[in-house]
Amino acid sequence: MNDYRLNLLVPGEIEDFSKFHTELGAVLEVLKVMEDRETLAELMREKSNVYEHLPRDAAELLRIFAKIDMEIEEDEEEINMCRAIDEMVAEAREVGEEAGKKIGRKEGRENLITNIMRNFSRFGVTFEEASSYISEEDFSRDQLRGLWEKACGDKTGIM
Repeated sequence: MNDYRLNLLVPGEIEDFSKFHTELGAVLEVLKVMEDRETLAELMREKSNVYEHLPRDAAELLRIFAKIDMEIEEDEEEINMCRAIDEMVAEAREVGEEAGKKIGRKEGRENLITNIMRNFSRFGVTFEEASSYISEEDFSRDQLRGLWEKACGDKTGIM
């Protein structure tokens, strides 16, 4: 069996991508920073002359290895990766914002129910009575009990 030398490239360990004289350097540089959206966006701005006109084969490599959801038309010879990355970052930001809003709404409902239960408790209403007035599809009975305990510090719900 013949022994062949194998050079393994690890993008995360490469410091100077200017040593590459083909599009492989551009591909590896994106793979290195792919997990950090801000650094990726900065790279696209700094090297827009490279990434706005990336050859099709290099763009295909990035699409596959970086898992970039993008369409590449058969007749396209150059791909604008800056636009594709910008769209990906914007989409991720929208998903994050929507998740944050959802969490905020749930916390708001929890605070409202906690305050309602606290007021019920002040007037001698038990957990059983209070929970019968609260129709909240987002919270199970156990979650409501937890909110009652948070509001009243009373485990039994009996005054």
